[in-house]
Amino acid sequence: MNTRRIMLPLSVAVALSALTASAHAQSIVRVLDRDSLPIPFALVQVGGGAERVADSLGRARFAKELGTAASLTVRRIGYAPFHGRATTSAQGELVVLLEPMVRELEAVQTVALRSTPLSRTGFYDRMQRVHDGAIVGRFITPEELEQRRPTLVSQVLQGLPSVRVQRAPDGRAVVLGRGGCPMTVLLDGQRLNGLLQDNARFRSTSINPQGQRDGGDLSLDEATNASEVMAIEVYNSTANAPSELIPTTGGGSCGLIAIWTGPRR
Repeated sequence: MNTRRIMLPLSVAVALSALTASAHAQSIVRVLDRDSLPIPFALVQVGGGAERVADSLGRARFAKELGTAASLTVRRIGYAPFHGRATTSAQGELVVLLEPMVRELEAVQTVALRSTPLSRTGFYDRMQRVHDGAIVGRFITPEELEQRRPTLVSQVLQGLPSVRVQRAPDGRAVVLGRGGCPMTVLLDGQRLNGLLQDNARFRSTSINPQGQRDGGDLSLDEATNASEVMAIEVYNSTANAPSELIPTTGGGSCGLIAIWTGPRR
């Protein structure tokens, strides 16, 4: 059996040898995250050379053999840049692990004005205006009501300057202002009409033998529930009352009581 050897020209043999060496000299740098999942499209740079873009599997290929001593720079948005040497996997690839970029921000304190039902009525704004001397009034705050825990609204008004709580013959409270004239009462911004104090006959109102009151007017305590009151404003005359409350009074100059209901906390 004759074996024929094919002799290649020296130039061709050298070229093939170079190609084989080049194939073996090729290196792969694989970019992974801390969970060993590939990070696609990372930028990989060896020394000061040109950057290579990793593929969708996190692999960047280099035509020359790279040892573990090679200095690598790897970057990917959302990850901390890597500068240093890679490790070698069992498959002979150079592996670089990127850490997620965590930014520690300085503590931020957010301050917002707390909006409450009472603040939306303008109660605290009017308190400030009284403090500044722009208007004259007396304020019973939720804190004061919570401390006193009155069973009747008339109990809160008893003893206030320019306010006189009088009792009708049947014991119901009548709230009067200076000169004995009835004070205007607002409940949540609306005037309370038909109160006993508005009726000129309140002094003769009595309880008949059947236990029924003569006259259909309600006292302030019957028209309001003290446990539901969250704040009260008292002005000794409409001349001293804030302008935003005067249009709702329907006239009268004997003083104004504004009662606000709702939760005190």
